[in-house]
Amino acid sequence: MLKNLKRCIVISSMVIALSVTSLSATHVYAWENEIEQTEESSSNIGVSPVPPDESEMQRGTSVPSKVWDIASNGKYDFSGYTNYKFTEKNHYKVYVNNTGDSAITVTAKRSGKTYAMTKITAGKSGSSEFSNIKSSTEFYIEIKTEDRDSFSFNGYVK
Repeated sequence: MLKNLKRCIVISSMVIALSVTSLSATHVYAWENEIEQTEESSSNIGVSPVPPDESEMQRGTSVPSKVWDIASNGKYDFSGYTNYKFTEKNHYKVYVNNTGDSAITVTAKRSGKTYAMTKITAGKSGSSEFSNIKSSTEFYIEIKTEDRDSFSFNGYVK
């Protein structure tokens, strides 16, 4: 009887250990799968060169590679994102309409230099103008927020 009890305890312990290991592996797999989906869905929608962290949400993870020549092509309208660097003027205006439910920070910049920055509250519009730039310099727009669920905007660069 004591031998059967020991055997039953050992078998029960093994079943519990295998169940916990199996559940942990399933949870990790689902978590890894969620990350892969997030990376795929945000791979080409952006305006930010900085990867998202837990406190801020940015769209995209790299500086845009395409260039929009404002002098030749004129005003650039965007909605939700912009995949361009801008060039060929000495004076720019960046206008953004915050259509989301939380504040956003809009920055006109290039690596190592910020030309203009403004914070726009939810449901409001804002603009920045700057002229401290050579016409051959390429800059991009970075837009950040702390609330990933209500992150939407539109606007233009001219």
